[in-house]
Amino acid sequence: MNAQAKADEPTTGVLLPAADVVTTALANFDPFDAQLEEFRTQYAGVVYDMDDPAQNARARSDKRAIGKVVASLDRTHATVKAPLLEATRQLDGRRKALKDEFVEIQGNSKGQIAEHEQREADRVAALDNRVQELRELARSLPEHGVALEYWQARLATVEAIALDDSWQERKPDAALAKAETVDSIKASIQYAEEQAELVRLREEREARERAEREEQIRVEARAKAELEAEEARKAEAERVEREQREAEERHQQELKAEQDAREKAERDRVAAEERVEREKQEAANRAASAERKRIDDEQDAREKTERDEAEKEHRRQANKKHRATVEQQAVESLLEAMQIDGAVATSVIESIRDGEVANVVMVY
Repeated sequence: MNAQAKADEPTTGVLLPAADVVTTALANFDPFDAQLEEFRTQYAGVVYDMDDPAQNARARSDKRAIGKVVASLDRTHATVKAPLLEATRQLDGRRKALKDEFVEIQGNSKGQIAEHEQREADRVAALDNRVQELRELARSLPEHGVALEYWQARLATVEAIALDDSWQERKPDAALAKAETVDSIKASIQYAEEQAELVRLREEREARERAEREEQIRVEARAKAELEAEEARKAEAERVEREQREAEERHQQELKAEQDAREKAERDRVAAEERVEREKQEAANRAASAERKRIDDEQDAREKTERDEAEKEHRRQANKKHRATVEQQAVESLLEAMQIDGAVATSVIESIRDGEVANVVMVY
């Protein structure tokens, strides 16, 4: 510790013997040690029969006795602790008041130190930013691509940056950053020149290939035109020959058609005469067949009429017989039910049959 630090250290007051205070306070608990030893001897291994009322009462009495000693222990603790807590509170308050004064006085120098450290940090950060900005000049944005003019202008900008005393302790870093940036930009310029040369060579090659393709197209067009002309000449000759051949074929077909027409007309005439003769014969046959059918139909009609009349008469007789049977059964039922004269019963049934009795009908 230097002399100034020793001079700045405050003098301290007389320290109380804290160990004596604690020893005096703890002496208040000595009587409980004897009581504890007595309880250990008295209650060690004791087992109560809780079902025995006397043993149960003894257990509860022992519990209360021990509880009273515990309560006395707590009261002693509170009594001994209270002045110690008050002394501690006073010590803490005194320390805080003194410390607040020291901190307030310290604030002046502390604030100046903080302001100086912040200015230094800002200065260092500004130099760092300048060095970083110098390095950033070697980078390009996507829109710049490999534009040679862009990199040439950027090289001039970097080379114009002065490495003066404004760089302070970062001057070596600035010199290194400038050299690296110049090298990087020159590499970009070289790459841009190479790319420009490649573009020029590619454009020349594409122009040459385009001219060759156009010449090839012209040659192929001439050959195609000559081929198409020759094919057209052959096609015209074939067309004339085909038309002559078709004309001759049409003439032969016309001659054949005329001969076929004459032969067909003769066949048609003969066929017509045969058809007329056949139709006459068929008409005669149909007339004879129709007459025979008319006679057969008339015979069938007479026979059917006779059968129908006979069947109608048979049904009439059967119905008449059935009605007579039903009416006779009705007369008999009436006689049996009402014990009336037979002639009267017959008259009643005939009246019902003829519909002379309202709401009563015969069911046959």
